[in-house]
Amino acid sequence: MKYKRALYFYIIFITGAAVAFGFGYMTRLLMDNAKSDQLTLVEEAYSILKNHAYDDLPEEPALEYGMIRGMLEAYGDPHTSFVEPVQHELYSDQLAGKYGGIGSSLEWQEWQL
Repeated sequence: MKYKRALYFYIIFITGAAVAFGFGYMTRLLMDNAKSDQLTLVEEAYSILKNHAYDDLPEEPALEYGMIRGMLEAYGDPHTSFVEPVQHELYSDQLAGKYGGIGSSLEWQEWQL
């Protein structure tokens, strides 16, 4: 009787694990299909460019930034823009208000009597 109970427990455990694994696998397949449907045209265009381009392609970040700029241009909002990470860091440093020195300036002024 004790062994039957342990056997039932293991069967239920293995069945539950198999169902959970199957559910996760099917969910992943559905998510991958949904993702691939969204960017199929972009991936196809990139593949054609990569395989048939006359000159060498720019580095990956330059292509990604170009895609983002094109997407924002198609969006058409004049107040929405993309700033590359390097430029963003420079802008952030300028806006942070961290300046060295004592904050004074010298001017040449001629006195007339």
